[in-house]
Amino acid sequence: PCRECLGKSDNFVSNLMFKNYLLSYTTCIAPFASDKYSVIDFTLQFKDNSFYIYKYQETYSAIETDENAKIVLDNQDIPKKKFSYYDWTGDKSWIDYVSITNQNLTKLNDFAYNLESINPNVSIDILQKIILKYPERIVAYLNLADSYWAIGNQELAKENYIKYISLMKSQKKDINKIPK
Repeated sequence: PCRECLGKSDNFVSNLMFKNYLLSYTTCIAPFASDKYSVIDFTLQFKDNSFYIYKYQETYSAIETDENAKIVLDNQDIPKKKFSYYDWTGDKSWIDYVSITNQNLTKLNDFAYNLESINPNVSIDILQKIILKYPERIVAYLNLADSYWAIGNQELAKENYIKYISLMKSQKKDINKIPK
């Protein structure tokens, strides 16, 4: 389906440049009937007659807040995969392609935390992927619970708060640091 059929609109492409086998440009993703939008800076490397992600930066914003959250990824975070704009922004996102490793785990978790008040649904997607690979990552459960709370899903929030407290105790962490 086309972008409009998916309920998304990309209004412009700017800062278009091709130099030293790197294609760079900026675009905006704004789902229809939504107060949230993203500005994306792509840098693609041309190699072997295909484009690959070299650097990816997405800034998430919401109309009702002055806050934004930015993620910057490079070709270490995203395994070598041929780039297709519509695959990337249509029904998938960078979350589907990012490889979570020990090197980027904190960056991704912190980003999900910062994103909670701007776009909690995206925060949830990131945290679920983190927990899938690192099920003992305590703080991810707290952040996931907070994101579920932000979208009004108190049941899943409660489950994740309980898991967070359980892991704090089983890993012998300071339970006085548990938020009240």
